[in-house]
Amino acid sequence: MDSSAATAWKEANGRITPATSLRTIPASSGLPVPKNEAGDLLCIHLAELGMEFIREFKFYAERKWRADFCIVEHSVLIEINGGVWNQGRHTRGQGFIADMDKLNHATMLGFRVLQFSTEQVLDGTAKKFLAVWLQK
Repeated sequence: MDSSAATAWKEANGRITPATSLRTIPASSGLPVPKNEAGDLLCIHLAELGMEFIREFKFYAERKWRADFCIVEHSVLIEINGGVWNQGRHTRGQGFIADMDKLNHATMLGFRVLQFSTEQVLDGTAKKFLAVWLQK
């Protein structure tokens, strides 16, 4: 994605930061409980790494496809794939084929696509990888 396209998208949609993207549900303890724990944690990790990002980034106008995250500066899309151990959508036949179509289009549009499992986000593996490969 060139910088003019990124600028146009930001002007139309704004930037989502950890402060505005965390969704919380009150728990009996009074502490916020994340609705999407891995996604919310990755928001925090990206902010800690000093990376500006867009959450739920629509990258292809002809389809309703969205990437979980876009790091515009690096033209990187990040997908968090849950359910890898329990036959979730991303690991069953039709879902896997649909993901290939989506990610192939993203690649041909000039994005680098990174995929992490929920566990890799929660245990810090994704943050460590991003720190090594995308840190300024």
